Amino acid sequence: MVGIRRLTGASYRTGEGVDKVECKFKKKRQPIADKVLQRIEKEMKRDVIDLSSVRAGKKQAADLQATIKADDFAELPPAYAVYMWVQNQITITAEQLLGLKAMYKFADVIEESQELYTPMGPPISPITASYYSFWSLFDVAFGLGKETLGSVAIAVSRRLGAHNVFIELATKMAESRCGVYQIVSSEQGLITVKELWTQEEIIARNASGYNGEVGEIWYTRIFPPNELEQGVSVVANTPYVMYQTSVAGWMKYFDDILDKGGNKQSNDGYHDHMKYGDGHFYWPEYIFEAYVNHTSSHIFSKGLPNIPESRPHSELYEEYKTW
Repeated sequence: MVGIRRLTGASYRTGEGVDKVECKFKKKRQPIADKVLQRIEKEMKRDVIDLSSVRAGKKQAADLQATIKADDFAELPPAYAVYMWVQNQITITAEQLLGLKAMYKFADVIEESQELYTPMGPPISPITASYYSFWSLFDVAFGLGKETLGSVAIAVSRRLGAHNVFIELATKMAESRCGVYQIVSSEQGLITVKELWTQEEIIARNASGYNGEVGEIWYTRIFPPNELEQGVSVVANTPYVMYQTSVAGWMKYFDDILDKGGNKQSNDGYHDHMKYGDGHFYWPEYIFEAYVNHTSSHIFSKGLPNIPESRPHSELYEEYKTW
């Protein structure tokens, strides 16, 4: 069984510091989820039940559930904590599903990505546990329906009677993506960011405690508001702060990449690119090669995804050129 990292308050934050250098769920085809649900329905209708399998499944679920403690969320902002609790529950379901034949593609990608990136956060890896957990659950997609491990787990949770509020929060997470934002203002623990391509302004709270500086560019995931803090979105993972990488550089990147796909005027095209990239490892590979430095609350990155020589850990890196 390939594991997916569950998040706690501690795992959200990166290693020791060093010096500084509304979401609409679209109905999609779900053939993978349908296969899993058919398997579940079949097992539920069986006259003869394999009690050893039932006991093993219950024990595994209990063991996974025991890893989630209330103290893990106590120091987090409530609106963020509730998302993290939902994420942990979805992860428990997802880990149990990974052993099914219909889910082998997800298991293969997760196993390969753990070997490639060791997602534990700096100084072990530039890919943090928070980034990796959301990416592996919600961005690794297969098929015309763009199904993810998270979307299948949500379908199963719905079939097993999960509360509507739980499904709503999980769906918001599943439809989320990373974006490139610029800090517009920062005061009283809240930040206002503007997404470079869409020009949408968002008021958000960052659980890592880092509110950035006006003009700073972040690559990060933002969850929409929930009932625990209405009107305030949630910065979902430790932000990657751009170092020596300009707004103009990013805008040219989006112009080039979206024009190539025929989606230059489409926010749907932008959404799909930021969520799925050009292959499963597109964005993790970018993070890995763009790493510069880190503090306990944010990570410095440099360069653009389509220019290998702009990224410090690319073999083609040109050290003294800014982008």
